[in-house]
Amino acid sequence: MKNRNNILLIVIIVFLLQAKLFSQDSLKSKKLFFPQVIEINSGYGIIAKHRPIVDYFITGHVPSVNVNFGRIMSGKQEWQRKYNYPELGVGFYYANFNNKYLGESYTFYAYTKLPFTKYEKPVFGYFDLGLGVSYITKPFNIENNYYNIIIGSHLNAYLRIGVLAEIKIAKNISLVSGLSLNHSSNSKVKTPNLGVNVLSYNLGFKYFLLKNEFEKHNEIDDYKKNNSYFLTFSMGAKSVSKPENPIYLASSLVFDYNRNISFKSAFGAGIDVFFDKSLEYYYIQSSIPYKKIINDFQVGAHGAYVLKFNKVWFNFNLGYYIIDNLNLQGKIYSRIATRASIYKNIYLSIGMKTHFAKADLLEIGLGYKLK
Repeated sequence: MKNRNNILLIVIIVFLLQAKLFSQDSLKSKKLFFPQVIEINSGYGIIAKHRPIVDYFITGHVPSVNVNFGRIMSGKQEWQRKYNYPELGVGFYYANFNNKYLGESYTFYAYTKLPFTKYEKPVFGYFDLGLGVSYITKPFNIENNYYNIIIGSHLNAYLRIGVLAEIKIAKNISLVSGLSLNHSSNSKVKTPNLGVNVLSYNLGFKYFLLKNEFEKHNEIDDYKKNNSYFLTFSMGAKSVSKPENPIYLASSLVFDYNRNISFKSAFGAGIDVFFDKSLEYYYIQSSIPYKKIINDFQVGAHGAYVLKFNKVWFNFNLGYYIIDNLNLQGKIYSRIATRASIYKNIYLSIGMKTHFAKADLLEIGLGYKLK
Protein backbone atom coordinates (compact mmCIF):
# COMPACT_ATOMS: atom_id res chain seq x y z
CA MET A 1 0.00 0.00 0.00
CA LYS A 2 2.84 2.41 0.80
CA ASN A 3 4.37 1.74 -2.59
CA ARG A 4 1.05 2.43 -4.32
CA ASN A 5 0.56 5.72 -2.49
CA ASN A 6 4.09 6.91 -3.28
CA ILE A 7 3.82 6.13 -6.99
CA LEU A 8 0.36 7.70 -7.28
CA LEU A 9 1.74 10.83 -5.65
CA ILE A 10 4.45 10.93 -8.34
CA VAL A 11 1.95 10.98 -11.20
CA ILE A 12 -0.19 13.65 -9.50
CA ILE A 13 2.85 15.91 -9.10
CA VAL A 14 4.05 15.29 -12.68
CA PHE A 15 0.67 16.20 -14.14
CA LEU A 16 0.43 19.28 -11.91
CA LEU A 17 3.82 20.45 -13.20
CA GLN A 18 2.64 19.91 -16.77
CA ALA A 19 -0.58 21.81 -16.07
CA LYS A 20 1.46 24.70 -14.64
CA LEU A 21 3.39 24.99 -17.90
CA PHE A 22 0.16 24.71 -19.94
CA SER A 23 -1.49 27.44 -17.91
CA GLN A 24 1.12 30.00 -18.97
CA ASP A 25 0.35 29.79 -22.70
CA SER A 26 -1.26 32.71 -24.50
CA LEU A 27 -4.39 31.07 -25.90
CA LYS A 28 -7.00 32.57 -23.59
CA SER A 29 -9.91 30.59 -24.95
CA LYS A 30 -12.06 27.61 -24.15
CA LYS A 31 -9.76 25.56 -26.37
CA LEU A 32 -6.75 26.04 -24.08
CA PHE A 33 -6.85 22.48 -22.73
CA PHE A 34 -8.20 20.95 -25.92
CA PRO A 35 -5.41 19.01 -27.70
CA GLN A 36 -3.90 20.75 -30.69
CA VAL A 37 -2.10 17.63 -31.95
CA ILE A 38 -2.70 13.89 -31.72
CA GLU A 39 0.19 11.52 -32.33
CA ILE A 40 0.10 7.74 -32.69
CA ASN A 41 3.28 5.75 -33.17
CA SER A 42 4.38 2.15 -32.81
CA GLY A 43 7.72 0.98 -31.48
CA TYR A 44 9.91 -2.07 -31.91
CA GLY A 45 12.71 -2.53 -29.41
CA ILE A 46 14.62 -4.66 -26.97
CA ILE A 47 15.24 -4.75 -23.23
CA ALA A 48 18.61 -3.09 -22.61
CA LYS A 49 21.15 -5.17 -20.67
CA HIS A 50 22.23 -2.72 -17.96
CA ARG A 51 23.10 -5.57 -15.58
CA PRO A 52 24.38 -9.10 -16.45
CA ILE A 53 21.35 -10.72 -14.78
CA VAL A 54 18.99 -8.85 -17.15
CA ASP A 55 20.24 -11.05 -19.99
CA TYR A 56 17.92 -13.85 -18.76
CA PHE A 57 14.89 -11.61 -19.32
CA ILE A 58 15.71 -10.74 -22.94
CA THR A 59 13.66 -13.45 -24.65
CA GLY A 60 12.29 -11.48 -27.61
CA HIS A 61 11.73 -8.06 -29.11
CA VAL A 62 9.44 -5.56 -27.37
CA PRO A 63 6.54 -4.16 -29.45
CA SER A 64 4.96 -0.96 -28.14
CA VAL A 65 2.38 1.74 -28.91
CA ASN A 66 2.38 5.45 -27.97
CA VAL A 67 -0.63 7.80 -28.12
CA ASN A 68 0.02 11.50 -27.37
CA PHE A 69 -2.34 14.46 -26.93
CA GLY A 70 -0.41 17.72 -26.97
CA ARG A 71 -0.29 21.44 -27.55
CA ILE A 72 2.45 23.55 -29.15
CA MET A 73 3.19 26.65 -27.10
CA SER A 74 2.32 29.88 -28.92
CA GLY A 75 5.26 32.01 -27.77
CA LYS A 76 3.46 34.47 -25.50
CA GLN A 77 5.94 33.74 -22.72
CA GLU A 78 9.61 34.42 -23.45
CA TRP A 79 10.73 30.98 -22.29
CA GLN A 80 8.49 29.39 -24.97
CA ARG A 81 10.28 31.32 -27.72
CA LYS A 82 13.71 30.57 -26.25
CA TYR A 83 12.92 26.84 -26.50
CA ASN A 84 11.60 27.08 -30.09
CA TYR A 85 7.92 26.74 -29.11
CA PRO A 86 7.93 23.41 -27.22
CA GLU A 87 5.10 20.90 -27.30
CA LEU A 88 3.55 19.84 -23.98
CA GLY A 89 1.02 17.11 -23.43
CA VAL A 90 -0.05 13.81 -21.93
CA GLY A 91 0.02 10.32 -23.35
CA PHE A 92 -0.33 6.55 -23.00
CA TYR A 93 2.36 3.92 -23.60
CA TYR A 94 1.87 0.15 -23.92
CA ALA A 95 4.70 -2.39 -24.19
CA ASN A 96 4.82 -6.17 -24.29
CA PHE A 97 8.12 -7.31 -22.72
CA ASN A 98 7.80 -10.67 -24.49
CA ASN A 99 8.89 -12.42 -21.29
CA LYS A 100 6.67 -14.68 -19.18
CA TYR A 101 8.08 -13.33 -15.89
CA LEU A 102 7.66 -9.62 -16.75
CA GLY A 103 4.43 -9.52 -18.72
CA GLU A 104 3.28 -6.15 -20.07
CA SER A 105 3.49 -2.46 -19.18
CA TYR A 106 0.68 0.13 -19.22
CA THR A 107 1.84 3.72 -18.72
CA PHE A 108 0.31 7.17 -18.38
CA TYR A 109 2.71 10.11 -18.61
CA ALA A 110 3.18 13.83 -19.19
CA TYR A 111 5.70 14.88 -21.84
CA THR A 112 7.70 17.81 -23.18
CA LYS A 113 9.13 18.02 -26.69
CA LEU A 114 11.89 20.56 -27.30
CA PRO A 115 12.49 21.30 -31.01
CA PHE A 116 16.03 21.74 -32.30
CA THR A 117 14.69 24.01 -35.09
CA LYS A 118 11.56 26.08 -35.87
CA TYR A 119 8.21 24.36 -36.56
CA GLU A 120 7.83 26.28 -39.83
CA LYS A 121 10.44 24.05 -41.49
CA PRO A 122 9.21 20.91 -43.33
CA VAL A 123 11.77 18.71 -41.52
CA PHE A 124 12.88 19.27 -37.94
CA GLY A 125 14.05 17.31 -34.91
CA TYR A 126 13.33 17.49 -31.21
CA PHE A 127 14.26 16.08 -27.82
CA ASP A 128 11.46 14.16 -26.10
CA LEU A 129 11.13 13.82 -22.30
CA GLY A 130 8.27 11.91 -20.63
CA LEU A 131 7.50 11.31 -16.93
CA GLY A 132 4.70 9.23 -15.48
CA VAL A 133 3.57 5.96 -13.89
CA SER A 134 3.73 2.42 -15.29
CA TYR A 135 1.67 -0.60 -14.29
CA ILE A 136 3.69 -3.79 -14.88
CA THR A 137 1.51 -6.91 -14.90
CA LYS A 138 3.97 -9.48 -13.46
CA PRO A 139 6.20 -8.14 -10.68
CA PHE A 140 8.17 -10.27 -8.21
CA ASN A 141 6.03 -12.47 -6.00
CA ILE A 142 7.53 -14.81 -3.42
CA GLU A 143 4.84 -17.43 -4.10
CA ASN A 144 4.18 -17.50 -7.83
CA ASN A 145 6.71 -15.24 -9.63
CA TYR A 146 9.96 -15.49 -7.69
CA TYR A 147 12.02 -15.66 -10.91
CA ASN A 148 11.34 -11.98 -11.57
CA ILE A 149 14.27 -10.45 -9.69
CA ILE A 150 14.32 -7.07 -11.47
CA ILE A 151 10.87 -5.54 -10.73
CA GLY A 152 9.22 -5.79 -7.30
CA SER A 153 5.95 -3.87 -7.69
CA HIS A 154 3.02 -3.39 -10.05
CA LEU A 155 3.27 0.43 -9.94
CA ASN A 156 6.53 2.04 -11.05
CA ALA A 157 7.86 5.46 -11.95
CA TYR A 158 8.36 5.92 -15.70
CA LEU A 159 10.94 7.99 -17.57
CA ARG A 160 11.28 8.34 -21.35
CA ILE A 161 14.12 10.06 -23.17
CA GLY A 162 14.03 10.24 -26.95
CA VAL A 163 15.35 11.96 -30.06
CA LEU A 164 12.92 12.14 -32.97
CA ALA A 165 12.47 13.71 -36.40
CA GLU A 166 9.23 15.07 -37.83
CA ILE A 167 8.50 15.39 -41.57
CA LYS A 168 5.45 17.24 -42.90
CA ILE A 169 3.76 15.08 -45.56
CA ALA A 170 0.41 16.93 -45.83
CA LYS A 171 -1.22 20.13 -44.61
CA ASN A 172 -2.24 18.72 -41.22
CA ILE A 173 -0.20 15.49 -41.08
CA SER A 174 3.43 14.77 -40.20
CA LEU A 175 5.49 11.59 -40.17
CA VAL A 176 7.34 11.00 -36.88
CA SER A 177 10.35 8.71 -36.47
CA GLY A 178 13.14 8.25 -33.92
CA LEU A 179 14.69 6.44 -30.96
CA SER A 180 13.61 6.36 -27.32
CA LEU A 181 14.75 4.85 -24.03
CA ASN A 182 11.87 3.85 -21.75
CA HIS A 183 12.72 3.21 -18.09
CA SER A 184 10.47 1.79 -15.36
CA SER A 185 11.38 1.25 -11.69
CA ASN A 186 9.87 1.82 -8.26
CA SER A 187 12.85 3.84 -7.00
CA LYS A 188 13.68 1.18 -4.39
CA VAL A 189 10.41 1.69 -2.57
CA LYS A 190 10.10 -2.08 -2.89
CA THR A 191 12.72 -4.67 -3.80
CA PRO A 192 13.79 -6.18 -6.13
CA ASN A 193 14.29 -3.03 -8.19
CA LEU A 194 16.87 -3.28 -10.94
CA GLY A 195 14.41 -1.62 -13.29
CA VAL A 196 13.49 -2.31 -16.92
CA ASN A 197 15.01 -0.28 -19.77
CA VAL A 198 13.56 -0.65 -23.27
CA LEU A 199 15.45 0.84 -26.22
CA SER A 200 12.97 1.31 -29.05
CA TYR A 201 12.69 2.54 -32.64
CA ASN A 202 9.41 4.44 -33.17
CA LEU A 203 7.45 5.29 -36.32
CA GLY A 204 4.09 7.00 -36.56
CA PHE A 205 1.93 9.97 -37.56
CA LYS A 206 0.95 13.29 -36.00
CA TYR A 207 -2.34 15.01 -36.88
CA PHE A 208 -2.86 18.76 -36.27
CA LEU A 209 -6.40 19.50 -35.05
CA LEU A 210 -5.74 23.23 -34.64
CA LYS A 211 -3.53 25.61 -36.57
CA ASN A 212 -0.31 26.85 -34.95
CA GLU A 213 -0.61 30.43 -33.68
CA PHE A 214 2.96 31.59 -33.09
CA GLU A 215 3.73 35.02 -31.68
CA LYS A 216 6.89 36.77 -32.87
CA HIS A 217 8.97 39.12 -30.72
CA ASN A 218 12.39 40.67 -30.93
CA GLU A 219 14.55 38.48 -28.72
CA ILE A 220 16.63 40.21 -26.07
CA ASP A 221 18.98 38.30 -23.80
CA ASP A 222 17.94 40.16 -20.68
CA TYR A 223 18.93 37.52 -18.13
CA LYS A 224 21.04 38.58 -15.20
CA LYS A 225 24.22 36.80 -14.21
CA ASN A 226 23.13 36.76 -10.59
CA ASN A 227 23.45 34.29 -7.73
CA SER A 228 20.57 32.30 -6.23
CA TYR A 229 20.38 30.23 -3.05
CA PHE A 230 17.97 27.37 -2.32
CA LEU A 231 17.07 25.30 0.75
CA THR A 232 15.15 22.06 0.14
CA PHE A 233 13.76 19.47 2.56
CA SER A 234 12.56 16.18 1.06
CA MET A 235 11.31 12.83 2.33
CA GLY A 236 10.91 9.34 0.92
CA ALA A 237 10.76 5.64 1.72
CA LYS A 238 12.99 2.74 0.69
CA SER A 239 13.53 -0.95 1.22
CA VAL A 240 16.74 -2.93 1.62
CA SER A 241 18.23 -5.48 -0.74
CA LYS A 242 16.10 -8.48 0.24
CA PRO A 243 12.44 -8.84 -0.81
CA GLU A 244 9.66 -8.75 1.81
CA ASN A 245 11.76 -6.58 4.17
CA PRO A 246 10.19 -3.55 5.90
CA ILE A 247 10.06 -0.02 4.45
CA TYR A 248 12.42 2.55 6.00
CA LEU A 249 12.08 6.32 6.26
CA ALA A 250 14.67 8.52 4.52
CA SER A 251 14.99 12.28 4.08
CA SER A 252 17.42 14.98 2.98
CA LEU A 253 18.21 18.64 3.60
CA VAL A 254 19.91 20.34 0.65
CA PHE A 255 21.53 23.74 0.34
CA ASP A 256 22.18 24.93 -3.25
CA TYR A 257 24.07 27.85 -4.74
CA ASN A 258 23.30 28.61 -8.43
CA ARG A 259 24.91 31.03 -10.88
CA ASN A 260 22.91 31.95 -13.99
CA ILE A 261 24.93 31.66 -17.21
CA SER A 262 22.07 32.17 -19.70
CA PHE A 263 18.29 32.53 -19.93
CA LYS A 264 18.01 28.71 -19.90
CA SER A 265 20.89 27.48 -17.76
CA ALA A 266 22.72 27.78 -14.46
CA PHE A 267 25.63 26.02 -12.79
CA GLY A 268 25.89 25.48 -9.07
CA ALA A 269 27.18 23.63 -6.03
CA GLY A 270 25.77 22.58 -2.71
CA ILE A 271 25.74 20.48 0.46
CA ASP A 272 23.50 17.44 1.14
CA VAL A 273 22.60 16.06 4.57
CA PHE A 274 20.93 12.64 4.27
CA PHE A 275 18.99 10.76 6.97
CA ASP A 276 18.54 7.09 6.05
CA LYS A 277 17.01 4.72 8.62
CA SER A 278 17.79 1.69 6.43
CA LEU A 279 21.49 2.15 7.25
CA GLU A 280 20.78 0.61 10.66
CA TYR A 281 19.97 -2.69 8.90
CA TYR A 282 23.30 -2.67 7.06
CA TYR A 283 25.23 -1.82 10.23
CA ILE A 284 23.75 -4.92 11.85
CA GLN A 285 24.85 -7.02 8.87
CA SER A 286 28.40 -5.61 8.99
CA SER A 287 31.13 -5.68 11.62
CA ILE A 288 30.93 -1.89 12.16
CA PRO A 289 29.24 -0.97 15.47
CA TYR A 290 25.99 1.02 15.29
CA LYS A 291 26.22 4.17 17.44
CA LYS A 292 22.57 5.14 17.67
CA ILE A 293 20.94 7.71 15.39
CA ILE A 294 24.14 9.54 14.39
CA ASN A 295 25.01 6.61 12.11
CA ASP A 296 21.81 7.12 10.12
CA PHE A 297 23.24 10.34 8.66
CA GLN A 298 25.40 10.91 5.58
CA VAL A 299 26.85 14.20 4.36
CA GLY A 300 27.92 15.01 0.80
CA ALA A 301 28.88 17.86 -1.51
CA HIS A 302 27.65 18.20 -5.11
CA GLY A 303 28.04 20.13 -8.32
CA ALA A 304 24.95 20.96 -10.37
CA TYR A 305 23.62 21.93 -13.79
CA VAL A 306 20.15 23.52 -13.91
CA LEU A 307 17.86 23.71 -16.97
CA LYS A 308 15.14 26.35 -16.54
CA PHE A 309 11.60 26.43 -17.99
CA ASN A 310 10.16 29.64 -16.64
CA LYS A 311 9.09 28.65 -13.09
CA VAL A 312 10.01 24.97 -13.49
CA TRP A 313 13.65 23.86 -13.13
CA PHE A 314 15.40 20.57 -13.81
CA ASN A 315 18.42 19.95 -11.57
CA PHE A 316 21.17 17.46 -12.45
CA ASN A 317 23.53 16.91 -9.51
CA LEU A 318 26.70 14.84 -9.10
CA GLY A 319 27.94 14.46 -5.54
CA TYR A 320 30.61 12.95 -3.32
CA TYR A 321 30.07 11.60 0.21
CA ILE A 322 32.15 13.47 2.77
CA ILE A 323 30.76 11.49 5.72
CA ASP A 324 29.67 7.89 5.03
CA ASN A 325 30.96 5.23 7.41
CA LEU A 326 29.57 2.16 5.62
CA ASN A 327 30.47 3.08 2.02
CA LEU A 328 27.82 0.70 0.69
CA GLN A 329 27.53 2.17 -2.82
CA GLY A 330 30.87 3.94 -3.20
CA LYS A 331 31.57 7.63 -2.69
CA ILE A 332 29.77 8.97 -5.78
CA TYR A 333 26.04 9.70 -5.92
CA SER A 334 23.76 11.64 -8.26
CA ARG A 335 20.32 13.24 -8.19
CA ILE A 336 17.85 14.32 -10.87
CA ALA A 337 15.18 16.64 -9.49
CA THR A 338 12.33 18.76 -10.81
CA ARG A 339 11.40 21.93 -8.93
CA ALA A 340 8.32 24.09 -9.58
CA SER A 341 7.41 27.41 -7.99
CA ILE A 342 4.04 27.17 -6.23
CA TYR A 343 3.87 30.44 -4.26
CA LYS A 344 6.35 33.31 -4.35
CA ASN A 345 9.71 31.82 -3.20
CA ILE A 346 8.27 28.43 -2.19
CA TYR A 347 8.67 25.51 -4.60
CA LEU A 348 7.72 21.85 -4.85
CA SER A 349 10.51 19.33 -5.46
CA ILE A 350 10.49 15.73 -6.70
CA GLY A 351 13.82 13.99 -7.22
CA MET A 352 15.58 10.69 -7.70
CA LYS A 353 18.82 9.90 -5.88
CA THR A 354 20.96 7.22 -7.54
CA HIS A 355 24.35 5.54 -7.39
CA PHE A 356 25.34 5.36 -11.05
CA ALA A 357 22.56 3.28 -12.72
CA LYS A 358 21.10 2.01 -9.41
CA ALA A 359 18.14 3.90 -7.92
CA ASP A 360 18.45 4.65 -4.21
CA LEU A 361 15.59 6.93 -3.18
CA LEU A 362 12.62 8.84 -4.55
CA GLU A 363 12.34 12.18 -2.71
CA ILE A 364 9.35 14.53 -2.52
CA GLY A 365 9.55 17.82 -0.64
CA LEU A 366 9.34 21.58 -0.38
CA GLY A 367 11.96 24.27 -0.74
CA TYR A 368 12.52 27.98 -0.33
CA LYS A 369 14.46 30.25 -2.69
CA LEU A 370 16.52 32.50 -0.42
CA LYS A 371 17.50 34.96 -3.18
